[in-house]
Amino acid sequence: MSGDLSYLETIHLPLLVVGTEGDVRYANAAAQDLFSVSLKFMKRNGLFEIIKPSLTIKSLIEKVFKTGLGVSAGDVSFITPAVQEIVADISVGKNWQSDECVIILWPRSHAAEVMERKSAKEKDKSFGQIGRALAHEVKNPLAGIRGAAQLLMLDAPNSQKPLAKLIIEETDRVHRLIDRVESLGSDDEVPLRALNIHSIIDRVIQLAQNGFASGLNISREYDVSLPPVLGEPDRLTQIFLNLAKNAAEAANEKGSAGRIIFSTRYRHGQKIINGDNSSLSLPIEISVADNGYGIAAELRNQVFDPFVTTKSEGSGLGLSLVRKMVAAHGGVVELECQPGKTIFKVRLMVAQEAFGEEI
Repeated sequence: MSGDLSYLETIHLPLLVVGTEGDVRYANAAAQDLFSVSLKFMKRNGLFEIIKPSLTIKSLIEKVFKTGLGVSAGDVSFITPAVQEIVADISVGKNWQSDECVIILWPRSHAAEVMERKSAKEKDKSFGQIGRALAHEVKNPLAGIRGAAQLLMLDAPNSQKPLAKLIIEETDRVHRLIDRVESLGSDDEVPLRALNIHSIIDRVIQLAQNGFASGLNISREYDVSLPPVLGEPDRLTQIFLNLAKNAAEAANEKGSAGRIIFSTRYRHGQKIINGDNSSLSLPIEISVADNGYGIAAELRNQVFDPFVTTKSEGSGLGLSLVRKMVAAHGGVVELECQPGKTIFKVRLMVAQEAFGEEI
């Protein structure tokens, strides 16, 4: 790479520096992640072999070298060497110090990911505000109703005591529901530290086997070389306990053939793009899979939204709280549906301080 282009190191979007024939001189980590190939591979094969079809990018580069002016194109579709289709906005500019041009890509998947996380945070905050309003307006009357029902139970004949008990139980249920909605909007800082994620999952499996998943086959597929994660033990336990309960309810549909699989793996190059275009590495992936009948296609994009549920008696807040707690760890949670398998994947940061250096 000719000239002083050190400023390019501050750009976190996929970026390449190429010559007139599409020969790659430089590609940042984001570009290598996007195309799923190394810089060495790019230099050996050239840009026009990496992007197929390459006609649009060729014409943009030719225009830049001919006019010296920057150009851009939107919604450019191409196939990567990993046979993945990418749709991106592309900008190309001239490096005046050499016979090179700088290419920056805005993949739509990255933009959608940023907007989705921002939308999710705003939704959770809105529902939390609703929860606080409900707490203020409803909890005092609920306490009065519960107290009155307790008094009625003392003097009521035996035939009416179950009704008074039902009132108490329902007021308690509404109270818990409001607490959960209210918690979506809280912004409590989570104290994170280095943890062995396998010890957290083992604890969750123990609770599941002794309770809600006692009749199911639960298995582990661990990457035993996994480094420590950055997390908070109680919240991580709650995250995977909620996911395990979801998986158990789905797997129970298969009766004795119901199965839950907990797996961990280290995925190199797994990053998310933040709203400020900075990237965050999330290489540790923990999956909770079940072999139930799956989630209806029309609900898959909404399962993390509050009050969206497939259960007749569910509140639809469990996965919303999972998303919020994972986000508080700087991570993401995703749903993947395959034939005969539903998988929730949680991606977390490595505990950098465990290595004494930045990962």
